[in-house]
Amino acid sequence: MKKIYKSGLSLFLLMCGLIISLTACNNNKGENMPDDSEPSVSTSSDSVIVRLTPASGVHVNQDLNGILLGDTIYYDFRIVDTKAPKNTTYALTFEGEGSMDYHRRINQDFKLMIGKVEDGDSVKDWQTINEFPYILPSSGLYQIKYITMSDGTFIHDLKIQRRVDGKPKGKITHQPVLFNVLRIELWFQENKYKRKRYRNDFYFKVRCGEFNTDQLFKNSGSSSNGRSYGYRIIYDEKEHSGTFQGGEAQCFLEGPGQKRRAPEVKNLFVSNFVLNITSKDNPTPTSFQYKKLKLEKR
Repeated sequence: MKKIYKSGLSLFLLMCGLIISLTACNNNKGENMPDDSEPSVSTSSDSVIVRLTPASGVHVNQDLNGILLGDTIYYDFRIVDTKAPKNTTYALTFEGEGSMDYHRRINQDFKLMIGKVEDGDSVKDWQTINEFPYILPSSGLYQIKYITMSDGTFIHDLKIQRRVDGKPKGKITHQPVLFNVLRIELWFQENKYKRKRYRNDFYFKVRCGEFNTDQLFKNSGSSSNGRSYGYRIIYDEKEHSGTFQGGEAQCFLEGPGQKRRAPEVKNLFVSNFVLNITSKDNPTPTSFQYKKLKLEKR
């Protein structure tokens, strides 16, 4: 699995925000959800069948492709094991747990919870996973939720193996989980630009992690990674667009001026915020879209 991850990393970094093949959505009332007919399935002759598919969440104003720091990401996690003997349980383990690479530190980079889906298609009893292996008592449909605690590129490998009478039996089934988590700051601050005249300037800053494996916005200013970064912001029903560099403050609007002090800012929300990433090899932009983001005063 590690070799697969490394060889596909450059493509993943550009595409996972839009495609995120196994990434769950965190919302939009279930609109534009991936079709259930194409779940991720891992199986072999003597392993259990595991399906990991996106599940709807609760973040009403969040776009499918917009995962922000603090968001909760949901997955349906189904274990199918028709050959299971009596006294069968299932061990959930986590490749590289505790590593800073790809944010694999449980309860530092993310919080992980799981629950069995009962009648009514809901989880009544969520359990927090604090260590591995985590033992699931039976096959069936579960839900997993990631609560993001750090920004960056997440590449995780969940592993399931059958246990009979507490002993491992059968091959390990792998399920990769891939997504980017962004940290976006939006703010305005007063600026004296002429004698006795003041205005508000509006800024944003975007980050996607600070570890060596967080490459989405690395070298964005020098173009050494072959990528370019653009933004489109809708604020007060007007569009503002341009280019930006990851991790650096970008002014997207110089507000109107007046004497003595800057005008009052009445609208504290950006209605639409889109980031576009293009590369020399793939001119079709990968987009991250966010809605109703709050502005802070600084």
